[in-house]
Amino acid sequence: MRRRITVMADDVARQLRRGGFAARTVVLKLRAPDGTTITRSSTFDLPTASGERLREQVVTLWERERDTMRRIRLAGVRATHLETATGLPRQSELTARSAGWHDLEAAMDQAVEKFGARSLGRGSTLGSSPDGAQRTTREPDGEGVGGVDPRRS
Repeated sequence: MRRRITVMADDVARQLRRGGFAARTVVLKLRAPDGTTITRSSTFDLPTASGERLREQVVTLWERERDTMRRIRLAGVRATHLETATGLPRQSELTARSAGWHDLEAAMDQAVEKFGARSLGRGSTLGSSPDGAQRTTREPDGEGVGGVDPRRS
C-alpha cells in the first residue's frame, strides 16, 4: 500500500506542476471493505508541487492509520488549497544538498511524458530480498515497478 500511495503522491505532484499550481494541503483518503472511511490531511508552511514533499506527508499520514485500517478497499491522494505557482518563492526542498527537487522532478516529468508512467519510479518503492539485494516487485499484470520487467532480468 505504501508504494501505491507514493505513486499517487507523485501523480498528484505531476498534475500540479503541469497545471502551474502548488498546494498548501495534501489529503489521504482510505476506505475499508466495510465502508468505513477516514480522511487525513497535512498542511505545508509554504505551497509545494514537489512529489517528494507530498510523498513524505502522505506516507506519514498512512503510517499513523495503517494499524487501524488493516484492509483497504479504496485509497486516494489529493491536493487542496491550491495557489498559482507563478511568483511563489521556490523553497529549498533539499536541506544541505546542492541539487534541488525542482530540477529532478522536471526531468522526471519529461521522461514520464515521453515514455509513459510505468517507465520511471522511485527506488524506495522497490522491495528487497532477505539478503538485502534489490529486486523489483510484480504488479498483478506481471509488469515490474520502476520500468524494470522482472521477466527480462
